[in-house]
Amino acid sequence: MQILKIEDKIRETYNITTLRFNHVINAKPGQFVMVWIPSFSEKPFSLSYMPQTGITIDAVGPFSNKLSTLEIGDKIGIRGPYGNSFELKGKKILVIGGGIGMVPLVPLIEENKENKFTTLIGARTRQDLIFISRIKENSEVIITTQDGSAGIKGYVTDPIDDLLKKEDYDEIVTCGPEAMMMKVLDIANTHEIPTQLSLERYMKCGLGICGSCSIGSLRVCRDGPVFWADELKNTEFGRFKRNIGGRKNEIS
Repeated sequence: MQILKIEDKIRETYNITTLRFNHVINAKPGQFVMVWIPSFSEKPFSLSYMPQTGITIDAVGPFSNKLSTLEIGDKIGIRGPYGNSFELKGKKILVIGGGIGMVPLVPLIEENKENKFTTLIGARTRQDLIFISRIKENSEVIITTQDGSAGIKGYVTDPIDDLLKKEDYDEIVTCGPEAMMMKVLDIANTHEIPTQLSLERYMKCGLGICGSCSIGSLRVCRDGPVFWADELKNTEFGRFKRNIGGRKNEIS
């Protein structure tokens, strides 16, 4: 555990905040860290900036709300990085991110300038879009919003099939809501394109000990959080998630 002081705070949207630290982390795109608020709790977060450490928070629960209220000069604990990272096969990559799922994908795009990326970004409204300028520095960008306030009206999965009929991609990488990634996977399988998916599960230890993030025989913190599509066959992916007590909840 390293205690870090917040050096910068960026308000990305009305409910999404980035915290940056004067700390260089030896991590690869896709890996995560465990973030500790002293006397409160600890949760996993993907790295949105590296090697100069940064995390991005969607304020949706008690921990993320508390974390997003911290200010420059406040201190938190970080341990890690943990998990595996993305593996690029080929040069032409289709990146698909839904909402806060763009967080682990942006460092991937930034650190692989020799690749040719096309990035599909989905959000509910224009106000929910994040990191657009960063992504455009090394990728073609296609935006979708559910209300049509920016880009194509609809879901981020809507343009995929037509895009794959026009362009040949070596690989798809994706992160976002699980129902979205299931749709991405169905389309990718139809076109027989290798696909990597970054998963999110409830975690306690981050070390593969407690088993709270299990998905079948896999543990997201140890075996993931990035998985090849074939690894997720015959698992709970797309069907169930587990709550804090380990009980399965059906994904709607």
